[in-house]
Amino acid sequence: AGAGAGAGDAEEHDGEAAPRVRAVGPGVTIPRQTLHWHATAVRCLTFSGGAGSLVSGGDEATLVTWQLATGSRGFLPRLGSSIRGVASAPDGTLSVVVTADNAVRAVSAAENKELWSLRGLGIASPWTPASTLTAAASTLTVDPRTHALVLTGPHASGALQFFDHARDRHHFDLQV
Repeated sequence: AGAGAGAGDAEEHDGEAAPRVRAVGPGVTIPRQTLHWHATAVRCLTFSGGAGSLVSGGDEATLVTWQLATGSRGFLPRLGSSIRGVASAPDGTLSVVVTADNAVRAVSAAENKELWSLRGLGIASPWTPASTLTAAASTLTVDPRTHALVLTGPHASGALQFFDHARDRHHFDLQV
């Protein structure tokens, strides 16, 4: 869906407007809302409960923050490549974005700007289902000796990657 009016748009099903509230049980309903901006498929979406917002990304390489209470949107364009994954801090102050060019970026919600980025790490597996992001995150640890971030190497490489975050560079690979 292209650039549209926003939160007030109703979905249509078989030519008729869909109800704004969906029944989910006896006497229980949930509000429903359709948001428009992305011109191509949304690749990732996360909810930030503390900030009351949704954060979405896709092939436009633009991070969109949707303020649900007000209906306003914030944009962070030109992230360099298609957005493949996004996660937000519980309090909504920070989002972490993974892009197809294999960069990881931290974004300040308050300032709507990139705070830092990591580049040059190999992707452990293709970014397809949402569970891949969870699996990749669970393989991240810190080496107690060097304090480097350690994560699995590119898919089927049998390597561990060590990233020196203090110097912002790839430290070394360890074949296992």
